[in-house]
Amino acid sequence: MSLWMNDMETELLSKTWVAASEDPINGSGQTSTTFWDTVTHRFNEIKPEGRPQRTARALESKFADIKHAVSKFTGCYTQVQDLQASGTNIDDVEDAARALYFKTTTSKTGSGRNFKYMGCWRVLRDKPKWEAYRENGFGIKKSTKHSKLTGEDNNLDGSKLLSSTVNLESSEGRPQGAKAAKRKRLSTEDMPQASVDMGGLAAAIDRKANAQSIVANLQLFTTPTENLTPMALRFLELQQAEVIAELELRAASRMQKSADSQSN
Repeated sequence: MSLWMNDMETELLSKTWVAASEDPINGSGQTSTTFWDTVTHRFNEIKPEGRPQRTARALESKFADIKHAVSKFTGCYTQVQDLQASGTNIDDVEDAARALYFKTTTSKTGSGRNFKYMGCWRVLRDKPKWEAYRENGFGIKKSTKHSKLTGEDNNLDGSKLLSSTVNLESSEGRPQGAKAAKRKRLSTEDMPQASVDMGGLAAAIDRKANAQSIVANLQLFTTPTENLTPMALRFLELQQAEVIAELELRAASRMQKSADSQSN
């Protein structure tokens, strides 16, 4: 018997994740461990006949793969949907989104990845909890030593944590000690160097983004077209034309700047 999850199981995992997340009693008050214990119990109760029992660790690991792929496909689908012409049906949009996903992902062999979680995407796409978890990084906050010491709830979100930290530091209103004042002064003196460092970091990020853009554009022009639907092929052609137009505009701008500098 295969230990790999089939499509029916991955779709079931997505449904049990949604059910546990939307539980009106426990959905928003669980630690990560409790949440995945709930998902595992529900999953194993209704799993397809003949399929093995799954552990919480296995399900959490699999869902991490699902949510990464589904999030990326959601971005591809939204991009295609924004460009769709009137009269385009859902199947055409999905085909074009799959083509875009293929060209913007890379497998271990170096080729594009096929999106294999359509069932999961259809389960998750319109769920409010899915959107909320996508926006905050999917995290159900795990308990920490700090939360145990302060007695705070394990699910304290980032904004509440920041607020409580600010209140703790400012509510006492105590005068600043000599050591604290010295640390603050030294920190202020270091600010120019920090600005230089941040400037270098920003430049490095720009260079990396440019390199990634070149790789993505190269994949765009080397995408196999044999199995694309007419709609997906048209989408690919429009993307290619857009890249060419942008590159030509950049080249013209560089030539103009070079001519201006020589004339001066």
